Amino acid sequence: SSPFFQWSPPVEPAMVVEVSVLKADGRLLEGVPSPFLSIRVGDTRRQCPLQENEVFRFPTQSSQSCKVDLFARLGTIVVPMDKDGPVDVSIPNSLNPAGKEVFDLTLGIAGVDVPEGDQISGVLGRLTRHKAALNARLYLDEHGVQQTLQN
Repeated sequence: SSPFFQWSPPVEPAMVVEVSVLKADGRLLEGVPSPFLSIRVGDTRRQCPLQENEVFRFPTQSSQSCKVDLFARLGTIVVPMDKDGPVDVSIPNSLNPAGKEVFDLTLGIAGVDVPEGDQISGVLGRLTRHKAALNARLYLDEHGVQQTLQN
């Protein structure tokens, strides 16, 4: 046995679970403004605007079910973040555009100094690297590259 190389048995391809939107009720696609779909399997959540033929991929887990949430956008507003402090906003109700109904919120906006070495940038970096690694592995598995390299 060489001190520089160590043989290991071939790794089984990583499995993913795909959940697809095959068909959606027409009332959702035409009657509800900007419906959003959220699907959670274990600790992983995927969400996007509702549309047919959308595919969500999840790492395989021991979970026997998935949680599906359907959301309707109640309203939208762009809030400038050019100064600190409380900001009162009135968001027009998009479900009742003819009326003058609004949803009132008060947001607290504050610029915060992050101490050097704080975990925020480290967590974002790890998440980005982790996602890149998962995407690379998924590509290698889908195209049989890993098996070709090992043979």
